[in-house]
Amino acid sequence: MRTNLFRLFLPIVLAFTLSQPLSAHFLFVHVVHGTDPRIELHFAESAWDFSANSQMVTILERVKTWLPSGESLKFERRPFGLVTKLTSKQLVASGSLTYGIMARGGSPFLLEYYAKGSVGLGSAGKTTKLMAEVVATESQLGRLTITVLLAGKPAAGAEVVVPMEGTFTDKMLTDANGQIEIAMPLTPLYSIRAMVAEQRDGEHDGKPFSLVKHYTTLTVHPAKVPANCDGMAWAILQDAASCCGAFVPVGKAWQGKCRQNGVSKSAVVKLIGRAGGVQQVRAAATESRAMEYPVRLLSCFADPRQLHGAAVLLASSRIATAEAYVEVPSLQIAYVVRDRHIEVVHRNGDASSDRIDVISWKMTHDERLLPETLLVTQFDHAGEIASTTIVERTYKEMESAYVPDRQKSTYMRSKQSIVQTSVQISDVEMSASVR
Repeated sequence: MRTNLFRLFLPIVLAFTLSQPLSAHFLFVHVVHGTDPRIELHFAESAWDFSANSQMVTILERVKTWLPSGESLKFERRPFGLVTKLTSKQLVASGSLTYGIMARGGSPFLLEYYAKGSVGLGSAGKTTKLMAEVVATESQLGRLTITVLLAGKPAAGAEVVVPMEGTFTDKMLTDANGQIEIAMPLTPLYSIRAMVAEQRDGEHDGKPFSLVKHYTTLTVHPAKVPANCDGMAWAILQDAASCCGAFVPVGKAWQGKCRQNGVSKSAVVKLIGRAGGVQQVRAAATESRAMEYPVRLLSCFADPRQLHGAAVLLASSRIATAEAYVEVPSLQIAYVVRDRHIEVVHRNGDASSDRIDVISWKMTHDERLLPETLLVTQFDHAGEIASTTIVERTYKEMESAYVPDRQKSTYMRSKQSIVQTSVQISDVEMSASVR
């Protein structure tokens, strides 16, 4: 698959990244299965952030890592972090880092980082003798019990950042048993972070302290990854799909009428929307042609759950960036995922290709994301821009799903060739299967 168009997009991404306020960074251990079983270390803002620069990678070289057996691990340095291979039988790895004395805005304290990565929830419930550790176990159907330990004992009053609905996270405090309980995360990749404050006098590098702040993370990867997929790429893409409200739930479909507005004789067609996209049904030839492009735009944001067993991989030229470049070579589709958002979908063809950039999002009440404004760019066989279309879309909620309501598109081939269309979808019905 060609990735040169992504490289054109990279300067824009970097400019955006550098303009954002800096946030705190934490240690994350990813234990990844699939085509390339490995452990990755990252020092980043979240488990979905891979923007480590050379300074952060250098910090990672001080991390001590080990398997449950106590075996130490040796890593290779990459532009985006540290990596070591593992066998498919290895399910858990841990790491620790003493960062040093911090004295910003108060008394000096010692800052320490810990991280545990696991494949599957069963492994997340095992302790690995970290000084500060997060243990997660299924307590009852649909619930997750999180226990924070300090030196092997429950840590009461620990601050815990946990995943909630959609992209939302919440901060909670552990009870007297060092525990909290939340709904079971529905995404294939999730992370839990805790901070335990310990009053203790000591000295580090000749500097005294009376407080230690222990930051610890647990990152859980899916136990079942398609054998032909890279575990990191597959989990990131499926997580982003679950955070996006624009995709019809698998096993459901909607039917409705689509009317073109703003023309002397409105075209009306019947549509069926599934997880795989939107299609016309039983339309007259003239109306079908008139509605072909607006209907195609309804499906331009390719659903990453409909890959039909195709291999999902990270871009071979992976670098340190806040985005994950995920490719599906056999389908000639690639995605750019940033902070659990699918920001770009690129579809490559033999004679032409297109790229869909999400310009703005709408947050739903269940903390998922709907793409409101999209830029569709079509390229010819030489890679030159053939046309651009700005798509503005609203949605309606139907049985916990979101279906298109109105869509306005502005199609431009040149300054002299601008076509605007508007469609409205009505009489929508949701069903478990298409009648």
